[in-house]
Amino acid sequence: MKKIFTVFFVCMICATWSFAQDCTLGTSVGDECVYEGGETGTVTIPAGVTSISIKAYGAGGGSEGANNHRPGGGGGAYFTSTYTVTPGATVVITQVGVGVAFANGTPTTFTAPNGAPISVDNGDAPTANNSPGVGGSGSGSGFTPGGAGGARGGNAGGGGGGSGPGAMAGGNGASGMGGAAGPPGGGEGGDNNEMGSAGQAATGPGGGAGGSGKGSGSGTASLPGGDGQVVVCVEAVLPVEFVSFNAKIRNNETLLEWQTASEVNNEGFEIQRSKDGVSWEKLEFVEGKGTSSNSNTYASIDRFPTQGSNYYRLKQMDLDGKFEYSKTE
Repeated sequence: MKKIFTVFFVCMICATWSFAQDCTLGTSVGDECVYEGGETGTVTIPAGVTSISIKAYGAGGGSEGANNHRPGGGGGAYFTSTYTVTPGATVVITQVGVGVAFANGTPTTFTAPNGAPISVDNGDAPTANNSPGVGGSGSGSGFTPGGAGGARGGNAGGGGGGSGPGAMAGGNGASGMGGAAGPPGGGEGGDNNEMGSAGQAATGPGGGAGGSGKGSGSGTASLPGGDGQVVVCVEAVLPVEFVSFNAKIRNNETLLEWQTASEVNNEGFEIQRSKDGVSWEKLEFVEGKGTSSNSNTYASIDRFPTQGSNYYRLKQMDLDGKFEYSKTE
């Protein structure tokens, strides 16, 4: 028993440190890789995915609870952008910020698929009795600054600043009522009622913690700001990447050949023929490879082409019912 307990205890200590986890995105719109506070890792883009979005939060500032009616912490900055990507591209998460009680949060940093280093600033803790925490800066394309913490007022604490799209400053404490949480993600400040004296911790990623209100005695415990977060999400996929599609006359028949570079959820190809390029008829259905990152070659023969002109195209059909057309030959 002693040996087993020792091993478990060591594992618990390790769990408080950052985790490295690699993640390969799925091949459907909306598939995500999510990294929380303290985690690191590499996100790999699979074949077929053409566009991703990245949303990232810096950690929020913590608040003080060891004294009565204190201001709130600032919210971490927020970043979002969409990238055009190629198979094998990566997003390298080097740090996801962590919120700490009555201390500045830490920033979130990563390398975008185009190689650009991105740093999302953290929110700060209050620096004095009535100096609310400053929100993380967010100048430049894709950045939203974090909301500042709210100031204390009378016997009430200030709310924590928000983090995210539309981030707002935390409300100031007034008339004994705790300051409102800065949306989205901040915590409310405590009021002057003993039962409600505690400020709230951040309620979302990157939010600042609310300051304590007036309690009896020494007040309440200090609170951490919200941890940072990184979300990498699939925005667009190319179900089938065509390399070529050709039609050749051979012994009064038409040989159709086509090649794909990759396929995602591909049910198959409906071969269509037209005499005028306007009205089309189905000739045959050829089963696809589902999902494949390899090059695949297909062929079909129209043994009875009509007299005069013949036009051909492929209707590529997904497993979810979506479809697209090839060029016309």
